[in-house]
Amino acid sequence: MQCPAMPNDEKERQAAVDQLHLTDVDIEVAFDRLAKLLAMLLEMPISVFTVIDGDRAFFRSVIGLSLRESPRQLSFCAHCILQHDLFIVEDARLDPRFRDNPNVTGLPNLVFYAGTPVHAPNGQPIGTLCVFDHRPRALTRTMENTMVTLTAILEDELRMRVLSTVDYLTGLFNRRQYDDAIGREWNRTRRMGLPLSLFSIDIDHFKAFNDHYGHLAGDACLRTISHALQKECARSGDQAFRVGGEEFAVILPGTGLPGARILATRLKQALHRLAIPHERAPKQEVTFSIGIAAVTSPAGHQLVEFLQAADDALYGAKKQGRDCMVAKPL
Repeated sequence: MQCPAMPNDEKERQAAVDQLHLTDVDIEVAFDRLAKLLAMLLEMPISVFTVIDGDRAFFRSVIGLSLRESPRQLSFCAHCILQHDLFIVEDARLDPRFRDNPNVTGLPNLVFYAGTPVHAPNGQPIGTLCVFDHRPRALTRTMENTMVTLTAILEDELRMRVLSTVDYLTGLFNRRQYDDAIGREWNRTRRMGLPLSLFSIDIDHFKAFNDHYGHLAGDACLRTISHALQKECARSGDQAFRVGGEEFAVILPGTGLPGARILATRLKQALHRLAIPHERAPKQEVTFSIGIAAVTSPAGHQLVEFLQAADDALYGAKKQGRDCMVAKPL
């Protein structure tokens, strides 16, 4: 068996997967309908929208299989994402890459495979739309065109997902996505007993900046700060949001207070290096205040309590004179 190679830009590819939140949400009708339609049109017993997530192939929508995921090293789809177009294996039993694959030699006895790479809006291959059969098959040109067309529809659905969850000005996730994400991460870390940290960030004296320099300069300032947040919050799983005019939030799954303090310090240092002039501010440059909420394990706490801790910490930072961070652990 030949294990699939790892893409050269795997870090960026995985970041695209994380941004779309395809592996930690409930079944979505739009994806299921596409999988069912593909199975019906190609007369295949198995149809799957697969997301390659870390060391697993996660079946986002699946028709004809009871499995929800498979190890990446055994996945046909992990080979498919390395291709530019259709990837077809007419008889896996005769293919040296797959003939001794446990999924071929044993249950679910996969013999035929055809898949097309599914790309995120930024062009990264995040998974596949694929079909399987338990016997050798070949695709007609019409079948191939059907797979390509349905994949394009799926990619349009992903593009609409991004448009509805991303702030148009800064490119960060918007308030709607923040509300969804914080609840999702709270529940996930609560189930797993992991730490969780949250930054509540506010640009200091931003109204005075807008009044003095104008709204175009204010927009440019927001974009510059947003890019700095994206650059520093580069760990897979960390998420930055614009939740209001000059208000931002950062969710840090799996990060306790010590790690959160380190990142907050890096963020402040990055902003000081930018040295954005602000003549109406005490320090003559743009600064921000950070409130940090951190919990070792969400068990025994409520989400509303966690969110209030972040707000209280931010209020404390402002009360201390701004351009600082205050933490409130639970």
